[in-house]
Amino acid sequence: MTSVGPPPASNRPPNRAVLVHRNGWVEPMLTQDKMSGFCFTVDKQEEYEIELGGVKRDERISHDSLITVLESRSGRFAVQVCEDFTRPERHQHVIAVGVTHLLVPVLAAPMWKKGWQAAAGQTLTVHLGAKAAVSNGLAITRFYREKQDGENGPYEIDNPATTLLTVAGPSDRPAEYLTTDDVVKEYQNPDANWQKALDDALTPRVADW
Repeated sequence: MTSVGPPPASNRPPNRAVLVHRNGWVEPMLTQDKMSGFCFTVDKQEEYEIELGGVKRDERISHDSLITVLESRSGRFAVQVCEDFTRPERHQHVIAVGVTHLLVPVLAAPMWKKGWQAAAGQTLTVHLGAKAAVSNGLAITRFYREKQDGENGPYEIDNPATTLLTVAGPSDRPAEYLTTDDVVKEYQNPDANWQKALDDALTPRVADW
């Protein structure tokens, strides 16, 4: 495990991602602190149906730029937390150290191929030549609503939200221009409709990465 960038210089509490092995090893494989704070605007609180007093709330965390990478037989892994993935100024160390696989946990509304996670992934993976996997928690919602036309008029149905989104370019030089559909893949839990929230959260999402 290797670290790149200046050491932490703040006493603010971190928003920390912890990568653990699925075999249940005690020691984490990698930890990474979030670098960019999130602003919970009143509009965003209403969208997420979260009650935070009806005023803007800023995420009070440290803003350090230390990147930790994990060497493996599959490549060089790193983590970026949520909107760090969208910030060009947060990419310099990731690019400089030659990361091949980027893991991105986010807290967001349901993801889709035209969302900010897919756009950020395409931009960074082109510059980096790497693969990215974005995992969305279920804290905001487990489903997204889709409008349908029925005999008695329009109605809405709940579909399992995309909780894993991967971005990866082709293994060799493409013959045609790449589209979003070529590089971005979405994964849902197909059993979410009849599972309880806890069972849904504990169901692994597996990608053909």
